[in-house]
Amino acid sequence: MAEDPRKLFVGQLPNDITEDEVRTVFTTYGPVSDVHIMDGKPPGTQKCGFVTYEAEQSAKTAVDLLNDTYKFRQHSEKAIRVSVAKGKGARDSGKGGGRDGGYENSWGGDRNRGGWDGGGRGGDRAPAVADQGWDGGGRGGGGGGGG
Repeated sequence: MAEDPRKLFVGQLPNDITEDEVRTVFTTYGPVSDVHIMDGKPPGTQKCGFVTYEAEQSAKTAVDLLNDTYKFRQHSEKAIRVSVAKGKGARDSGKGGGRDGGYENSWGGDRNRGGWDGGGRGGDRAPAVADQGWDGGGRGGGGGGGG
């Protein structure tokens, strides 16, 4: 998926931010079609989000005027970070992978048995990097062993 110059990534948001607050500030630079705030990981840390404008020029203006300048809270240590959101691209090309990370017969296993550890990492990497085979489960994308 290619980058959409109208979609912005917004980082360094305070953990108590609301979508309405973000929309109010960003609408200053043009009509906003979507605002999505993601919870911080781990909980209690700063949040990030995405703002999508109807027009590309509005997004450019917001980046130029808000990035590393605007603070939603006077007591915030850092200003927000605003940039054009990166496209998902190859990171999700193997999305939905099964126990073998989305690759048939990777690491010598089969789709029904899950390779060495029955885990896999959801197919976001090539098989040679996707799994070390001895961690007992892997991350995401699949359940345990089978049979």
